Amino acid sequence: MAFAKESEALEQAISGFGVDEKSVLEIFKGLKIEDIRSFRTSTPEIIVVDGVCRFKTIADCDAERMRTCFLHFPKAVEMWKKHPYERDACLMRSAFEGEEVLPKKILVEVICTRAPAQLVGAKMVYQQLYNITIEEQLKTYIPQTLELKLLTALLVGDHENERNAKEVEDLQTNVKMLFQTLRHAGENRALELITNETIYYIDMLLREQYQMLTNTSFKENVGNYEIMKVILKCRRDPVSYFLEVVEDAFEANDADALTRVIVTRADNDMTEIKKAFLAKHNMSLQQKIKDVAKGRYKDFILSLMARSADD
Repeated sequence: MAFAKESEALEQAISGFGVDEKSVLEIFKGLKIEDIRSFRTSTPEIIVVDGVCRFKTIADCDAERMRTCFLHFPKAVEMWKKHPYERDACLMRSAFEGEEVLPKKILVEVICTRAPAQLVGAKMVYQQLYNITIEEQLKTYIPQTLELKLLTALLVGDHENERNAKEVEDLQTNVKMLFQTLRHAGENRALELITNETIYYIDMLLREQYQMLTNTSFKENVGNYEIMKVILKCRRDPVSYFLEVVEDAFEANDADALTRVIVTRADNDMTEIKKAFLAKHNMSLQQKIKDVAKGRYKDFILSLMARSADD
């Protein structure tokens, strides 16, 4: 019995975002024991001979890929079920579990895109779960740099106070000096200029008049500071930032990143993210997910997206 079609169908069902559980059941429900033996022999792209014991087994890379795909749905449900404070605390914790840039981006994402009350709640839960404050954790993980001071100031700073015209003018001057110093005098001098006050005005500046006041490009100002780039992207335009995360998730086949955006933004700015995706790609985000996701994972993600007001 040839299994070329079944092998191809199985590959399609267990790949990408989620698993097409109905197709998997359909493939195997009618197989007898002799058919299963024949399947093992007829699908060398999936079943390989163990190098030690000489029995047929699933290739390690395929086994890991299958496990990952089957976990997409329960991991999405688990993230959604958590209280937003606990969810954000766990996301921040993930930044300290690797050295690559991506986990650091997730940390910055949480710090820079959450409302003040939600960030306070996440910090409290973080300390309860891990017996250390997020501020202290930052100091042990990120060197004493400009980026650390920015993150710390964003965590503890007071961004809600009203400023009079003179205070605003002074802050404009300080922020312009900060970026000029970063470009020409280096990080150590720039560190001396960072205060909670300048952080407050950087928020306003990035959203309203960054290009006019600095008279230079975003890329020229931040240079190779990867964390600062993410900070500025999140503070300038959160919707564009999350749109970029979603696009990168599709390109890299990264279900975790897609899940993170859909779950954390479903009750926040998902409507704006969907509009931005449609305007850029001439295709709805829902349709894109229908095209690439499968099974219960697809249904669950689409149901969360439907919570936004435009559906």
